[in-house]
Amino acid sequence: MKPTGFRYDVNFQIQAREPQKGDGYEPICSFEDGYAAFLAPLFEKVNEKAGRTVVFINGATFGGEDLKLLAQIISTARKRMVAKGESWEVFCGYSEVSKGKGQGKRRCDIYSKVTKHKMNLLLCEVETALRRAKSLGAYVRFNFWGGGG
Repeated sequence: MKPTGFRYDVNFQIQAREPQKGDGYEPICSFEDGYAAFLAPLFEKVNEKAGRTVVFINGATFGGEDLKLLAQIISTARKRMVAKGESWEVFCGYSEVSKGKGQGKRRCDIYSKVTKHKMNLLLCEVETALRRAKSLGAYVRFNFWGGGG
C-alpha cells in the first residue's frame, strides 16, 4: 500500500506571511510521508509546552523567539533519530479497504520507511535555514500538504 502522500515543505523567507510567487522565499527541503509523520508529534509536543495553538495542517512560520521552538523540535528529532536503527517504519495513517462485496470495510494501517541518513540530511537543511533566519531576522516556514492515501 502506498504512503499517504503528506509532506512538510520547508521554506526560508524574508517576510512572515505565506509565500506567494516572487515574495522572496527560498525552498529548503521537503519532509515527505514517514519523515513528515516522524516530525508531526514533535510539533504538537513543543506547541503544548509553549502554550501555543498552532494548527500545523495550515503550516507554521518560525521567526524571532519562535526560532527557539523550532530548534527544540530539531533537537528532539535528532535525539529520537539516534535511538533508531539505520531505518525504521513510521505510521502515516490508514485507509479503509473493502473486505469484499457486501462484507464491509477494514482498516489498513499505512507505514513508510524512514532512513537515518536521509532524516539527518533533512534536519541539517533545517538547522542551516534556522541559523540563517536568526542572523538575518528572517523566517522558516513549514507548509503542510495533506495526502490522499
